[in-house]
Amino acid sequence: MARAKAHPTPGARPGTLTPPAKAHATEIHVVDFDPDRIERIDVQGVRDLLAYRESASVTWIDVVGLRDVQVLEEVGEAFSIHPLALEDAVNVPVRPKTELHSECHLIVLQLLKPGRRGGIDRTQVTIYVGNNFLLTVREKPWDIFEPIHRRLDSGKRIRHNGPDYLAYTLIDLIVDSYFPLTEWLTDQVEKLEEEIIQSVGSGQVSRAMRLRKRIQMVRRTIWPTRELLRALQREESPFVSPETLVFLRDCSDHCDQLHDLMEHLVESTTQLTNLHSAQMSNMLNETMKTLTIMSTIFIPLGFLAGVYGMNFEFMPELHWRWSYPVVLGVMGSAAGGLLMYFRRRGWIGRK
Repeated sequence: MARAKAHPTPGARPGTLTPPAKAHATEIHVVDFDPDRIERIDVQGVRDLLAYRESASVTWIDVVGLRDVQVLEEVGEAFSIHPLALEDAVNVPVRPKTELHSECHLIVLQLLKPGRRGGIDRTQVTIYVGNNFLLTVREKPWDIFEPIHRRLDSGKRIRHNGPDYLAYTLIDLIVDSYFPLTEWLTDQVEKLEEEIIQSVGSGQVSRAMRLRKRIQMVRRTIWPTRELLRALQREESPFVSPETLVFLRDCSDHCDQLHDLMEHLVESTTQLTNLHSAQMSNMLNETMKTLTIMSTIFIPLGFLAGVYGMNFEFMPELHWRWSYPVVLGVMGSAAGGLLMYFRRRGWIGRK
């Protein structure tokens, strides 16, 4: 289900921060590294970040939670983040996009994962790429960057490159996280399809519609993410090196694959409703065929019963001793003959 965005009061100045109603408390985590060392710092306040503003090493400032507006504003001031760029990180959700500013390059992404009761949970990750720093603002404290921390500890390529390459690793992580989600949605579609084939139920169409809405929500997220990556490759940003653009092209290819898969899933949900209608029609046809066969069998039986139920005085068979068993035998033979005829024609007993 789509979330409602918290908008500033009408007439408020541009850049007014309006966090969501149930925002998490704000925490700041800092990782400072170069090819030879890595250091994780416990930040007591925003003033502690000023020492890393002009450092020669690469500094990753990870801000988690949007509740403390004052802290967020101070972080933005410390790294010269434009108020409108900071607004995109706080007034969530924002459509995935990229913008080039004088002090940094803004990248907004949406992270999705399967939620409770078959839904999909969403959180926003905003990335600011500077000359020697990378600032990330996360809406929720999801533990999503642990693989990147492990790569930083290993001391390989990620520590020999600038903040733009670190930003690429985060983007790549978020894009790749869509693949398990699409696999989960594919399993949901296949299970519902198998269920419809085996037994048609009354609630299957509504389930297919809910599944279609989830798939469309994921598609609406992947589409602008793909456009974002293409825009990053087109723009001549001073904060993104040509070497990093090569890796971003790989992310763009992954988004193309995801987009094609989502298009296929949307079409599959349409086919589910068509399959349900076809199965219901088949069941109705089978029911009508059964009723028609039963009616056809009872037509000659009803005729015989009607003839000999008239009780006319001059009906010789009425006074014959064996008339009753003979009539029953004729009725049974007529019913049996019709059943054998229908079976040979394949109308009953064969599927």
